[in-house]
Amino acid sequence: MELGSTVKLAFKGTLEDGTVFGFADADNPMEFQTGMDLVVDGFENEILKMNEVGEKKTFTISEYD
Repeated sequence: MELGSTVKLAFKGTLEDGTVFGFADADNPMEFQTGMDLVVDGFENEILKMNEVGEKKTFTISEYD
């Protein structure tokens, strides 16, 4: 994926203790354009590594990402 791509995704963000801090599902997906500083850098970096429509990925980002 390239910077400037528009991304539409479902996700569930949780803290180490299992607390959910954000989510979006297929019926109401999150949508953003990469490279616009609209999401946390670590989150965007992991999304940019994805290449296929429908790809699923689990990852952890730190407070420093």
